[in-house]
Amino acid sequence: MSPNPVDPLDSLGPLGSEAAALAALEVPGCPVCHALPAIEAELVGWFAQQAFSDPDSRGRVLAGGGLCARHWRLVAAQDRQRSRGMLGTAELFADVLTRSNPLGGAPPRCPLCADLESSARHRFYLLLDAVGRTALEHAPPSWRPCLPHLRGLRELRLERWLERWAHQREQRTLDEAVAAARRYVRTRQQRYRHEATGTETQDLLEAIAAVLGEKPHDETGSTDPASA
Repeated sequence: MSPNPVDPLDSLGPLGSEAAALAALEVPGCPVCHALPAIEAELVGWFAQQAFSDPDSRGRVLAGGGLCARHWRLVAAQDRQRSRGMLGTAELFADVLTRSNPLGGAPPRCPLCADLESSARHRFYLLLDAVGRTALEHAPPSWRPCLPHLRGLRELRLERWLERWAHQREQRTLDEAVAAARRYVRTRQQRYRHEATGTETQDLLEAIAAVLGEKPHDETGSTDPASA
């Protein structure tokens, strides 16, 4: 990953320029999926710098039963990088383990996961609002917000035009995915092979990503600072 990952949801820029918002539409794929690594790095960095000594933040972690496995690893790596040790992580980890049941309890309600989802959802809304109705209706075909993040907008109180746009975009995403899958199947049949354009595989992969979302990283991915 580049040292300064692009955050296409940071559309307003330091001056809140309309040009910066419109430029975000030129980034192919789902803008939220692309932005998640940068947003997560920001949240983890803040957590490792502030949360260990902040009673409210510690309380959220303890009340939720800890962090998820990924965020424990990221926080520990960030703590170690910032302080050349893991004192904050160790103290919080011990407190969580003594107050919860890690062997038989429910999965933790990770506050970093919740904050990541909430931050991405609100930044997505700001991007859409800054771009405006006309530009969204004429966005490039390669700009494809994924279905999970479109549905996440339902958690917000949207303007009517934006609510209508999001609903129409959800249906369009599903329709395009069905069409891509059926076209892939059709062009694999001998009698229709002449219809193939060579883009069917990529079109199908992009359709799957648009429906399911793209994972910006996994538990063992190279984006984890601990693996650096």
